Amino acid sequence: MKKIIFSFYFLLFTGLCFGQLNNYHVSKYLYPDISRTTFSITPRINFNSRSSLINEKRSELNIYTQVYRSHILNSRKKQCNNYFFLEPGYEAIKFEDDSNKRFHGGLHFNIENRYFFKERRFFEIELYNQTNINQQPFELTPNTVQSFSMASNLSPKIGWGRIENITDGWHAWAILKLLEENGKLNKELTPEEIDQFGFEISKIMNLRNTDFRIENIMEFQTLMEYVVDADIIDKEDYGAIAILRDGFIFEDFTNRNQGATFKFGPELYLQRTNYNLSELNFISYNNFALIAEYENRKAIKNIFQFDQIYTLEGGFWNFKPETQEEFNEFKYVEMDSRLIFGYYFNQRTNLSLAPYFNYRYFFDSEAFNLRTGFNLNATYYVSPRLRYNLSSQINLFQLNDGFELLSDTSNTFLNMSIQYFVR
Repeated sequence: MKKIIFSFYFLLFTGLCFGQLNNYHVSKYLYPDISRTTFSITPRINFNSRSSLINEKRSELNIYTQVYRSHILNSRKKQCNNYFFLEPGYEAIKFEDDSNKRFHGGLHFNIENRYFFKERRFFEIELYNQTNINQQPFELTPNTVQSFSMASNLSPKIGWGRIENITDGWHAWAILKLLEENGKLNKELTPEEIDQFGFEISKIMNLRNTDFRIENIMEFQTLMEYVVDADIIDKEDYGAIAILRDGFIFEDFTNRNQGATFKFGPELYLQRTNYNLSELNFISYNNFALIAEYENRKAIKNIFQFDQIYTLEGGFWNFKPETQEEFNEFKYVEMDSRLIFGYYFNQRTNLSLAPYFNYRYFFDSEAFNLRTGFNLNATYYVSPRLRYNLSSQINLFQLNDGFELLSDTSNTFLNMSIQYFVR
């Protein structure tokens, strides 16, 4: 009897001491203070010439330059997610007896800044702009015709709550799980040590070098120094080093978040389009609304994710085609809901199901717009040689615009693939 009691408490004690990874909750990971900036300039030149007995000779020259900058910042007082993208380009096409030149310029930027004046109270500003100018393709017209389009959105809001990025904590837990499954961990880690490993991964992601190869070397060298100093693996265990490198570099990690927010405020959206700048007839679209949004991101048991976004807005919507002088104005209310069910069995096997519903009603014309459907994405890792991929989308659309137009449509997309690696 004493042996049975002793064995029971021994197993209980062993489970408590050596099951920390199974008991760890990634939802409690607190994203550290980070600041990540990426800036790149990518010029591209492409020349193509071809001829045949049937078709005339054709030469094509494309010159593009991409300028891209992104900045992500997280602290207890501020969260930022900003990017800037500029792409001017030139295209020249020459035939035996004809030629055409085309210029394209695109400017996109997005600013999302959230300022916390209390621990769970914030002011948010969102600013978005997308501007494009280009000459229409030569096949459409023999003349030089320039087109222009611009869309801008400004939305200040006040809100409650906070959402944390927990991807690095999940990454750390998954790497340690791989090491544990292969018997390569030197010791069992406490939840605090697992969090600390996640913090280290977050810091490593801040390392920057203009040569990506050198940057990868810096990242893995820093990671190795940490796991050896923390006695997580043996520096002479080459199997553990290989697993660590594979888990850090090659695992397919989806961005995951934890937390909830509620925010509301005004939103102003403007859009202008002109398909021929020689005639100043713009297609104009304006929208002014008050928006309330609830967002909840929840990681469950490390391998499940359930996200919810509900939006209610109402305001004024007006539209002016290029053929008329006056605006068509409407008052409207809109409801939108989006759910995401995520299942991440491991970093190579995952499933995501995302149903959505959107309804907009125009008061003056008693018109409505209804859209619903879902997206499904899955990757199933059978073995190192075999895996399945699935992506699908089903959209149902119904429109009654109150002007004797009634349209019901549906769109289904399905893509399945199997990957088998012979060697």
